[in-house]
Amino acid sequence: MDADSDTKRAARRERIALAAIVAVGLLALSPGLRAPFWLDDYAHISMVAGTYPGHRGPTELYDFVSSADRGVLIERGVLPWWTDARLELRFFRPLASASLYAEHLIFGSSAGAMHAVSVAWWLTAVLAARALYRRLMPARVALLATAFFALAPCHAVPLGWIASRTVVMSLALGALGLGAHVRFRERGLKRHAALAVGLFSASLASGEYGLAFGGYVLAFELFRAGAARRRLAALLTLAGPASAYAAARAALHYGTAGSGFYLDPTREPLRFLAAAPRRVAVLLIDAWLTADADSWGAGASAWAVAAVVLATALALAGPLSRAARALADEPRNHAKWLILGSFIALVPTLAVTASMRLVGASVLGLAPAVAALIEHGWFGASPAPPDRRTQHLRAAAALMAFAHLVHAPVGTWIAARQFHATATAFARRARWLREHIGDAPDAEVIVARGDWQSALFGSLAIAPGRPPIARWRPLVMGGHALLLRRDDRTLDAIIPHGRGFFPAGREDLFRGDDAPLVTGDEITIPGLRVTLLDAGVAGPARLRFVFDRSLEDRSLTWITELSDSYREAPPPAPGFGTRLDP
Repeated sequence: MDADSDTKRAARRERIALAAIVAVGLLALSPGLRAPFWLDDYAHISMVAGTYPGHRGPTELYDFVSSADRGVLIERGVLPWWTDARLELRFFRPLASASLYAEHLIFGSSAGAMHAVSVAWWLTAVLAARALYRRLMPARVALLATAFFALAPCHAVPLGWIASRTVVMSLALGALGLGAHVRFRERGLKRHAALAVGLFSASLASGEYGLAFGGYVLAFELFRAGAARRRLAALLTLAGPASAYAAARAALHYGTAGSGFYLDPTREPLRFLAAAPRRVAVLLIDAWLTADADSWGAGASAWAVAAVVLATALALAGPLSRAARALADEPRNHAKWLILGSFIALVPTLAVTASMRLVGASVLGLAPAVAALIEHGWFGASPAPPDRRTQHLRAAAALMAFAHLVHAPVGTWIAARQFHATATAFARRARWLREHIGDAPDAEVIVARGDWQSALFGSLAIAPGRPPIARWRPLVMGGHALLLRRDDRTLDAIIPHGRGFFPAGREDLFRGDDAPLVTGDEITIPGLRVTLLDAGVAGPARLRFVFDRSLEDRSLTWITELSDSYREAPPPAPGFGTRLDP
């Protein structure tokens, strides 16, 4: 009776602890859950309404730019003038697309209802991780790992940005699939194998991020005792769906090209490999230290990023190994394949510029290792007074506890709040412009100076669900710019020395560093001819814009983008200039 009572009390404490973890997680994520639509969301609204310049069906909402409609997208200004002539942004995510398509039809303009669906997917991911940890690790380690996974900052943007839900859907379904694979290998029941195949297929259909779970399946089989033939057969639970996904993706010509932000390894293997070292280093810092290296690391040298990774490895390798040895045989073996899988899981994410939102699948495997380190450092037996190795262990445990129990939830809240502010400011600017130009589908807007958001679906946000305005022309995307009026139809734009023109440098979304603009280049699009007069090491430094009509034409609306709003910015008089600041 006492044993039963103890078991019930332990189960009740566990439920209370899990509820507390979920509550803290939701609190940390809450600012983002109040965010309005942002960027790609407006493209999805337009696609569902049938007003996007190019037809998109229920499974095609992530097919943003194809060779068939690239020209009209540039002409209308959905893509900016500097877009690479090869640009394709086509992502094979049929399940995530169908889900959003249905929600846009059902919920209309209610972003809040869609956030609720995203929360359900996040909760599914947390519970799937919890079930996996309970099966593989000791109780206290499993509970700590659940907290680390649930509170990780990587969830902030995928839950705040509705179009980015593809990440959390792939993560939730992949975590469920991994649990089914483990049960299949432990029990040998075919229904678990079939369930794993189905869940991994659904994860991949939600997004290419599902490929990350191939790292865990491979690592699990490497550390699993048994006949090689049996292990190879078990790999098919994910290898089969992955092969089908790759075949369908290739047959339907999905993929990316002509971008610095996305590097498709099947189309651009050399560029993918060249960018991989820095990207993997940034992602490791994001995942292990919750340090948002994709923000501060963007301006840091490769040596600085590498130094942080090396210092972290040196600080944690010994303590992690010691904590693993303190585990019983079976949990120790599980810890090994989970941590190896967490590294391999980063490989599919290297196709896109490094971002905290991409490391969820990696955090799934590193969380138990970090939890085991903290559990051993805080509760494990140690000599008194502690020797140097024990001091090192406790210091590493304290570092990881701060990173994942203090910094992570605070970082999640800050990231969610920043996303809310960014999306709200974007919506506010679009609303101001809608009120300013009225319901005028033939309007032509010249964005004399803007940030990267202006170049990305800005025209679609003005009147969501309606046809985009006739033309949307971002001219300069630098921080500061000087516009000089040459004549009735000509403007020169000068960017401060060393600043560069593109908003993301070599990782610009619309043009890759394999096709840089150089002095003398000329780009002609309907209504505008752009000539590059001078280029520096940071990109275009002086540009000439020649319009097909007078800059005083009343059909043109001139604006500039400030930090949180637009304002009118009429062109200067011939022979004069004007300075544009953020």
